[in-house]
Formats: sequence, structure tokens, C-alpha cells
Amino acid sequence: PGGAEAGAEAAEEDQTTLMLRNFPDAFTRTALVNFLDSEGFRAAYDFVYFPIRFGRFVGFGYAIVNFITLEEARRARAHF
Repeated sequence: PGGAEAGAEAAEEDQTTLMLRNFPDAFTRTALVNFLDSEGFRAAYDFVYFPIRFGRFVGFGYAIVNFITLEEARRARAHF
């Protein structure tokens, strides 16, 4: 029971890098960092990737954030 799907879920639980989605187009990397900090994650991450469309200078609506420990990543997953 569970098979590959259960294995994928278990593997996700052991990742420190998360994809956060559904940000508005006008959101910026700076706004994301301020948001993470205000939600109690200041100094809990060491990498933020927030891609933008260069022609329009708007975001794609997602970000990749690497948390410094597995515990912080799990806390972020539960929080968001």
C-alpha cells in the first residue's frame, strides 16, 4: 500500500528546499524575503530564488527557498 507515492511523500519530508507558489505577479524577491522574515523565518533560510519575466519584470508566481535545517523546512511546510 502506498507504493511510489508514499515513497515520494517520504522523500519530500526529508528536503530542505521548498517551492512556494501562488504569489501575485507584482510580488518581488524583496517582498518575499520580508514576508518570510515577518512570518518568523528570519535567519532560517540561506537561499531564495524568485524568477521574473525579464520583458515585463513580473514574477512567475513561485519561489524556491532553501531552509538551513530539516526542522526549519518542516516548520515552513507546516506553516505555509
